[in-house]
Amino acid sequence: MRDHVVDIYWRMAIVRHDADNKNPEGASMARPSVIPHGCWPAVLRDELAAGYAGEKTVESFLSRVGAVWPAPWIETGTGKGKFRAWRKIDLDKAIGGNVGSPDLEAW
Repeated sequence: MRDHVVDIYWRMAIVRHDADNKNPEGASMARPSVIPHGCWPAVLRDELAAGYAGEKTVESFLSRVGAVWPAPWIETGTGKGKFRAWRKIDLDKAIGGNVGSPDLEAW
C-alpha cells in the first residue's frame, strides 16, 4: 500500500512540475534534476538519473546519454508519454565506482 501511495505522490508531483515548468509563451523550459531525500532508488527516472549523475538539467543528462552515460535500462512510449529508466548500478559503472567490490570502503 505504501509503495502505491508513494507512486501516486510522485506522479502528481511530476504532473504539477510539468504544468509549472512552462514559460508564458507555452514553450517548455529546462527540467531541473532531482535529488531525493533519504536514499537513492535502484531504478531512476529521467529527473533522478540526472541528479544522480550530477547534471543540472534533465536535458543536459539526456544529451550525454550514449556518450558519457549509459542508454536507459527500459525505454517505452513516444513523445510526452515516453518512459525511460536507468538502473543505479549502470550509472555507478559509468561514474567509475567499483560496483562489484564487497568492500564498502572502496566507495
